[in-house]
Amino acid sequence: MTIEEKRTELENLLKLHVDLEKQMKNFDEIIPYERQSTAMIFSPRLLNIMLACGPQIEAVTRWIASWCDMETSEPDQECQGRIKQFSVPKMIRKINEKDVLSILPIYSLQHKIQFTAFEDKKEWWDLYNNLKHGLANSHKKINYRVVMDALAALASLHCIAAKLSENERDISSVLDSKRWIIDPDELETVHMEKHPMSKTIEWYSELFVIRGLYNIW
Repeated sequence: MTIEEKRTELENLLKLHVDLEKQMKNFDEIIPYERQSTAMIFSPRLLNIMLACGPQIEAVTRWIASWCDMETSEPDQECQGRIKQFSVPKMIRKINEKDVLSILPIYSLQHKIQFTAFEDKKEWWDLYNNLKHGLANSHKKINYRVVMDALAALASLHCIAAKLSENERDISSVLDSKRWIIDPDELETVHMEKHPMSKTIEWYSELFVIRGLYNIW
């Protein structure tokens, strides 16, 4: 696949992402997350959003792995000659080796709540997997908080994918947390000195804002 074909693939994934976040935004207008962030709220709408979010997380993760020429399969130690696919959590750990996903400050635009989707224990992915394999018995574990965590993870992955697509010759630096500016004072300095005419140097989706800037200087 050529570079341009990969970029087109990412554009298509982004369209799906935008539509999914719009669905969640509509749900939030009925039941605002800020009042329910700790409540055990269940809904068929949340269930369907989660079922759509999981494959999108996998697709963007695989896109990043492909763009960065990461190995996505490994020999199966138990079955000689067979190839075992890496799991999504393993690929995410590979992408996050230099903490680029962990350090990005991602906030809900509507509620100004910060999310930390890439902690060591990614509950949202485990619950999605359980839901996928046992829909009838796992649906009540998919509450508002879990779905928002998964959507925050998807948004973070899209942010990284966008920066990779823009900086095809600088892949290793994009995935290095030390090359990102996240301190508010430093961001303001960069905004004033390097982008004085720009309204923002932040990354936005329908639901989230990431207050971090990839330092290309």
